[in-house]
Amino acid sequence: MAITTAALAQSTDVAKAASAGDARVKLAENFDQFLKLLTAQLQNQDPTNPINTNEFTNQLVMFAQVEQQIATNSNLESLLDMNRTGQITSIAPLVGKRVEIDGPDLALQEGVGQFAFDNPNGHGNGRVVITDPSGRIVRDQQVSLNRGHNLLEWDGLDGAGARVPDGAYQVSVRAVLANREEETLTTTSRATVTAAERDGSGFMLLLGQGLRISPDKVRALAS
Repeated sequence: MAITTAALAQSTDVAKAASAGDARVKLAENFDQFLKLLTAQLQNQDPTNPINTNEFTNQLVMFAQVEQQIATNSNLESLLDMNRTGQITSIAPLVGKRVEIDGPDLALQEGVGQFAFDNPNGHGNGRVVITDPSGRIVRDQQVSLNRGHNLLEWDGLDGAGARVPDGAYQVSVRAVLANREEETLTTTSRATVTAAERDGSGFMLLLGQGLRISPDKVRALAS
């Protein structure tokens, strides 16, 4: 029964690796092969030394177990699809809302980029550096800082006073210390969610042109 055992092992591998639909097709093919081989063996067995029925009975039981595993995989796939649908439904209300997100990502929308940072040590002088997606510095400006929470707006102009296109940028806020060293402050930014889309097994929020973020980066709804 070595051949039928190999066929069963192949079905088991397929059940683990393939989609439920493909696994069912492969299992049916292997089960058909198993029955043909079993029939041939029964027809050609030695009447004085018949085949032990326990062996192929166990094979049938194992085929049934593989079929059950495929059914379980199919149910899991259905649950995952339902979960994905639930995810897009849950984040859909964010479209059109203004949100605050963690990290240096900054969306320039309609010529304005808004960002915030905390200055718990009360440093008075700071430096704001804005870069484009390629890492090129677009704006590097000295600013005055207030103690505690600060909210600033970028007017969409580069260092030469020219307007840059809306899109995805990054902002870094650095406190300038008395010894002229710099301390990077933790930043957030605010922007309007313009769309939500599926990305592989997850979902992404679009903030204007070019900035795509994971929903778990949203820390709050902003005014």
